[in-house]
This record gives sequence, C-alpha cells and structure tokens, in this order.
Amino acid sequence: MLVGLDEKEQNMMVDSIIGQKLSVRDVESMVKNMKRESSAPGPSQPKKEAPDFSELKKKLEYYGMNSSFKGNKLTITFENNDEIAAFIDHLR
Repeated sequence: MLVGLDEKEQNMMVDSIIGQKLSVRDVESMVKNMKRESSAPGPSQPKKEAPDFSELKKKLEYYGMNSSFKGNKLTITFENNDEIAAFIDHLR
C-alpha cells in the first residue's frame, strides 16, 4: 500500500504505523483516504459530463454487437472469437 505514495507520505505512514501500532487494515484505510483526498478535484474544476454514446451504440447494434456504457466506460461483449475477429475487421 505504501509504494503508491511519495517518499514524504511513506515516511509519515511508517511513523504512524510504528507509533500507533496500526493493523494492515488500518494502514489500507488510511492510504486509501490519503489517495482519495489528493485526487479529489478542487472546487474550481467543473464536473465533466459523460459523453453521448447514443450514435456509437446504434452503430454497434447495427453490426450485431452487444454493448453497454457507464460514464466514460464502453463495454463490448463478444459471444465467441469469430465476433472478435469480425469486430477487428470492421476497425480496419
């Protein structure tokens, strides 16, 4: 868990672990909170809306592909290797 932190944060966590005799679960929780706080957008950053994938979904359905969208994530489900090969051919 500590590897993902910078050197200063690692030293702080090691001191906390030793001083407070923290369990592995405690450390995991603390590191996750630190990462969440450091990656949280500032108040000046506007929230980005998810793009409209409706046209892409129609095209994928036209080619018989099962797809789903959630936020910025596209998932295409294939039944077999032939469908994957056909999809790759369409991309070329």
